[in-house]
Amino acid sequence: MAFTAGKGYKVKIGSDDISAFLTNVSQPLTKDALETTTFGDSARDYIEGLKSATISLSGRWDGAGSTAIDAVLHNAYISGSLVTFSLNPTGVATFTASAPGYTGSMIVTNYEHNAAFDGVASFSAALQVSGAVTRAVAGAF
Repeated sequence: MAFTAGKGYKVKIGSDDISAFLTNVSQPLTKDALETTTFGDSARDYIEGLKSATISLSGRWDGAGSTAIDAVLHNAYISGSLVTFSLNPTGVATFTASAPGYTGSMIVTNYEHNAAFDGVASFSAALQVSGAVTRAVAGAF
Protein backbone atom coordinates (compact mmCIF):
# COMPACT_ATOMS: atom_id res chain seq x y z
CA MET A 1 0.00 0.00 0.00
CA ALA A 2 1.40 3.40 -0.96
CA PHE A 3 0.20 6.43 0.92
CA THR A 4 0.77 9.96 -0.37
CA ALA A 5 1.49 13.16 1.53
CA GLY A 6 -0.93 15.94 0.66
CA LYS A 7 1.87 18.51 0.39
CA GLY A 8 2.79 17.21 -3.08
CA TYR A 9 -0.70 17.67 -4.58
CA LYS A 10 -0.70 19.69 -7.82
CA VAL A 11 -3.58 21.45 -9.57
CA LYS A 12 -3.84 23.08 -12.99
CA ILE A 13 -6.61 25.36 -14.17
CA GLY A 14 -6.27 25.58 -17.93
CA SER A 15 -2.51 25.52 -18.48
CA ASP A 16 -1.71 27.33 -15.20
CA ASP A 17 -0.25 25.35 -12.31
CA ILE A 18 -1.83 26.94 -9.20
CA SER A 19 -0.36 24.48 -6.67
CA ALA A 20 1.89 27.06 -5.00
CA PHE A 21 -1.18 28.99 -3.79
CA LEU A 22 -3.19 26.05 -2.41
CA THR A 23 -3.59 24.75 1.15
CA ASN A 24 -6.64 22.54 0.55
CA VAL A 25 -8.20 20.61 -2.34
CA SER A 26 -11.37 18.52 -2.27
CA GLN A 27 -13.06 16.63 -5.12
CA PRO A 28 -16.28 14.84 -4.16
CA LEU A 29 -17.67 12.57 -6.86
CA THR A 30 -21.41 12.00 -6.49
CA LYS A 31 -24.07 9.92 -8.21
CA ASP A 32 -27.85 10.18 -8.09
CA ALA A 33 -29.70 7.19 -6.63
CA LEU A 34 -33.11 6.97 -8.32
CA GLU A 35 -35.69 5.21 -6.20
CA THR A 36 -37.65 2.38 -7.87
CA THR A 37 -39.46 1.06 -4.77
CA THR A 38 -43.06 -0.02 -5.35
CA PHE A 39 -45.94 -1.33 -3.24
CA GLY A 40 -45.18 -4.76 -1.81
CA ASP A 41 -41.42 -4.18 -1.52
CA SER A 42 -39.95 -4.78 1.92
CA ALA A 43 -36.91 -2.57 1.31
CA ARG A 44 -36.15 0.46 -0.84
CA ASP A 45 -34.77 -0.22 -4.33
CA TYR A 46 -32.57 2.11 -6.38
CA ILE A 47 -30.98 2.40 -9.78
CA GLU A 48 -28.00 4.50 -10.79
CA GLY A 49 -28.68 8.03 -12.00
CA LEU A 50 -26.45 10.81 -13.23
CA LYS A 51 -22.92 11.40 -11.97
CA SER A 52 -21.68 14.79 -10.81
CA ALA A 53 -18.49 16.28 -9.42
CA THR A 54 -17.32 19.48 -7.80
CA ILE A 55 -13.91 20.74 -6.74
CA SER A 56 -13.24 22.98 -3.76
CA LEU A 57 -9.99 24.93 -3.52
CA SER A 58 -8.62 27.19 -0.82
CA GLY A 59 -5.30 28.76 -0.01
CA ARG A 60 -3.22 31.92 0.00
CA TRP A 61 -4.41 34.80 -2.18
CA ASP A 62 -1.99 36.53 -4.57
CA GLY A 63 -2.89 39.13 -7.18
CA ALA A 64 0.55 39.87 -8.62
CA GLY A 65 0.88 38.77 -12.22
CA SER A 66 -1.05 36.95 -14.93
CA THR A 67 -0.46 33.51 -13.38
CA ALA A 68 -1.29 34.52 -9.79
CA ILE A 69 -4.28 32.76 -8.26
CA ASP A 70 -6.48 35.86 -8.53
CA ALA A 71 -5.89 36.21 -12.29
CA VAL A 72 -6.33 32.49 -13.00
CA LEU A 73 -9.59 32.10 -11.05
CA HIS A 74 -11.04 35.45 -12.08
CA ASN A 75 -10.33 34.74 -15.76
CA ALA A 76 -11.92 31.30 -15.45
CA TYR A 77 -14.92 32.87 -13.67
CA ILE A 78 -15.57 35.47 -16.38
CA SER A 79 -14.62 33.27 -19.36
CA GLY A 80 -18.19 32.27 -20.25
CA SER A 81 -16.98 28.85 -21.38
CA LEU A 82 -15.66 25.62 -19.93
CA VAL A 83 -12.11 25.58 -18.60
CA THR A 84 -9.98 22.45 -18.26
CA PHE A 85 -8.61 21.21 -14.94
CA SER A 86 -6.05 18.63 -13.93
CA LEU A 87 -5.71 17.25 -10.39
CA ASN A 88 -2.50 15.43 -9.52
CA PRO A 89 -2.66 13.94 -5.99
CA THR A 90 0.85 12.42 -6.15
CA GLY A 91 2.58 15.38 -7.80
CA VAL A 92 4.42 13.23 -10.36
CA ALA A 93 5.27 14.55 -13.83
CA THR A 94 3.53 11.66 -15.65
CA PHE A 95 0.32 9.89 -14.65
CA THR A 96 0.56 6.11 -14.22
CA ALA A 97 -1.66 3.32 -12.87
CA SER A 98 -0.01 3.75 -9.45
CA ALA A 99 0.01 7.58 -9.67
CA PRO A 100 -3.29 8.56 -11.36
CA GLY A 101 -4.61 12.04 -11.97
CA TYR A 102 -8.06 13.44 -12.65
CA THR A 103 -8.97 15.67 -15.58
CA GLY A 104 -12.02 17.30 -17.08
CA SER A 105 -13.78 20.59 -17.73
CA MET A 106 -15.41 22.95 -15.27
CA ILE A 107 -16.87 26.36 -14.56
CA VAL A 108 -16.08 28.51 -11.52
CA THR A 109 -19.32 28.88 -9.55
CA ASN A 110 -17.85 30.75 -6.58
CA TYR A 111 -14.62 32.69 -6.02
CA GLU A 112 -14.05 34.53 -2.75
CA HIS A 113 -11.04 36.22 -1.20
CA ASN A 114 -10.75 37.18 2.46
CA ALA A 115 -8.42 39.01 4.78
CA ALA A 116 -8.30 39.92 8.44
CA PHE A 117 -6.17 42.82 9.65
CA ASP A 118 -3.89 40.39 11.51
CA GLY A 119 -3.82 37.52 9.04
CA VAL A 120 -2.72 36.38 5.61
CA ALA A 121 -5.06 37.09 2.70
CA SER A 122 -6.77 33.89 1.58
CA PHE A 123 -9.20 32.65 -1.05
CA SER A 124 -11.69 29.87 -1.64
CA ALA A 125 -13.27 28.69 -4.87
CA ALA A 126 -15.96 26.22 -5.92
CA LEU A 127 -15.71 24.59 -9.33
CA GLN A 128 -18.58 22.70 -10.96
CA VAL A 129 -17.39 19.92 -13.24
CA SER A 130 -19.20 19.69 -16.57
CA GLY A 131 -19.27 16.20 -18.05
CA ALA A 132 -17.26 13.26 -16.82
CA VAL A 133 -14.14 13.24 -14.69
CA THR A 134 -11.42 11.16 -16.35
CA ARG A 135 -9.08 9.12 -14.16
CA ALA A 136 -5.84 9.54 -16.08
CA VAL A 137 -3.31 6.70 -15.83
CA ALA A 138 -1.08 7.89 -18.68
CA GLY A 139 0.10 11.23 -19.99
CA ALA A 140 1.85 14.26 -18.59
CA PHE A 141 0.50 16.50 -15.86
